[in-house]
Formats: sequence, C-alpha cells, structure tokens
Amino acid sequence: MTQNERVLFHYNGHGVPRPTANGEIWVFNKNYTQYIPLSLYDLQSWVGTPAIHVFDCSAAGLIVNSFKSFAAQRMQEMVCGYGWWWVMVGGGGGCMRGVLLLLVC
Repeated sequence: MTQNERVLFHYNGHGVPRPTANGEIWVFNKNYTQYIPLSLYDLQSWVGTPAIHVFDCSAAGLIVNSFKSFAAQRMQEMVCGYGWWWVMVGGGGGCMRGVLLLLVC
C-alpha cells in the first residue's frame, strides 16, 4: 500500500446480533455455520492505518466508545513498548491517526 492509499472496511451487520458492550461485532465462522464475536481491538490491528471503517448495523453507536477505548489502549501499549520517542517520530503512526469511523444505524 502506498502513502496515499487507505483501507476501506465495511461491516454490514444487519441480521446478526448487535455489537456487544465489550467491543465485539459478530461475524461468521469459517464454515459459515454460526456467528462468532470479533473484537474491535483485533480488527484495528488487522486493518491498520490509514483506514475508513464503516459499520452499518443495528446499535452501531455501541461501537464508538469501544473503538476509541481500544485506540487509547493501543496508544498506551505503544508508549510502554517503545517509549515516547517512537510515537513522536511517527513510528507508531499515531496509533489510530488517519482513521475515519462512519456509523449507520
């Protein structure tokens, strides 16, 4: 991916259970036989930055606090793991800098 490219993650969660208070959305298992929870923390790690996240599902507002909380946790882990200099020089990409979160209920 080049500097000017951005990942688009679109989640259509209509017809599946609502997001959880623990910051999880529901996805199919690999056999498409049942729903399993996917942590937004893991999702942030996999998608990376820069990114646009679109959550089109019932109760999408539940996602906002967890998404922000996990981003703050990720920042804290970067600071503890690498020190402030890593964050300041952009080695960590500012954690969730360059992420746009769009919610549709």
